[in-house]
Amino acid sequence: MGEIYYRDRNEGKFDKNGKKKKPNWQYRFELCTVDGKRQRKEKSGFKRKQDAVAAATLAYAEYLGGGEVIEPSRMSFSDVLDSWMEEYCRQELADETIKNYEKRIRNHIKPALGQYAVSSLSTHVIQRFINEMAKAQYSRNTISSVKGIISKALKYAKRMKWVVRNEALEVELPSWNASRKLRSKLRVPLEREAVKEIFVRFPEGHSCYTPLLFGYRGGTRIGEAFAFCWDDIDFANGQIDINKQVQWYKERQQWRIVPPKYDSYRKIDMDRETMAYLKRERQRQLQFRLGYGKAYVRLYADSEGYINTDGNGNEIQMVTVRCDGSYIQPRVMQHCSKVIHQELGCPAFDFHSLRHTHATELEEAGVSSKEIQRRLGHKSEETTRRVYVHATDEMRKQSVEILNTMYG
Repeated sequence: MGEIYYRDRNEGKFDKNGKKKKPNWQYRFELCTVDGKRQRKEKSGFKRKQDAVAAATLAYAEYLGGGEVIEPSRMSFSDVLDSWMEEYCRQELADETIKNYEKRIRNHIKPALGQYAVSSLSTHVIQRFINEMAKAQYSRNTISSVKGIISKALKYAKRMKWVVRNEALEVELPSWNASRKLRSKLRVPLEREAVKEIFVRFPEGHSCYTPLLFGYRGGTRIGEAFAFCWDDIDFANGQIDINKQVQWYKERQQWRIVPPKYDSYRKIDMDRETMAYLKRERQRQLQFRLGYGKAYVRLYADSEGYINTDGNGNEIQMVTVRCDGSYIQPRVMQHCSKVIHQELGCPAFDFHSLRHTHATELEEAGVSSKEIQRRLGHKSEETTRRVYVHATDEMRKQSVEILNTMYG
């Protein structure tokens, strides 16, 4: 007892197609004998050796301490994060929250702080890390999220008696004035001529036309543009109901319907020309459904929101489908963007450019800034309170008339 062994269980193994299998790291260490028989603790399923090492270190320390780590000075903050995620987050938090935490930990926290012994992780070290993120021009929301994860993990460590105090509590975020510049790419609104060229290249009937239209004339995010079902389109009132988005889940290799970003539920008015197109598209799909008969692809969403064609869950009638009913996925925008970059000579384009262009054109046309924020679903707590409370019906009616003038 005392030594931890590691091995890649898939080393030298190949799948049925002849491809080398992905790593499957395992750790193992000996326990005390029971009734004269040797016992061992082992666990596999780790993609990287360092992940197995982190988990084994924690497991071995817990074993020696009878369920508690008795040597916190030797425990890294990376181990604490792994334990917190496994023992608390996966039991208590929603999948979307866990996914966001994992991304922040993987991309920011572990590379900068993971190697520190948790007992030596001081307020000064954490503050310096936060300041470096600010200098790198990450958004204040990103920095706030990262700081919150660190603080919650250290709160968990304190509860486990691995640290005496939470050193993140006194760490300060950069001021709003110091956080105005974002690290994300600078986007500029597209020229009207460029927009015309895009819709000439991807006309009505093309698989990219509908999502492009939602992005440009509705200011939707890409995940929202590909999530609309026909019962989200209110033809009587000329509105679209933005109540969900789609996200790709690598583990399941499926698209999943989830709440919109920042829970930015909203109904927005659309111009008459766009609503007329959606009526034509709805009629076209109904005709194809009849023509294909049993061969028409039917889409379903299971209890967790995963889109499938297996009949699992409730049938959904999505707006972005091909003539045979198959789902048009957001990935089509990769080809669309490549064409716009290379053929149309617009290298700065991405889907979010449409959203930016929509907002800019509304502003130029005189639509209230509060109504623009409401349409786009911008949502920090301050923005939500300011926009949703004070955006009036009169502002909404004014924007409808302007939309009809712009796009009619």
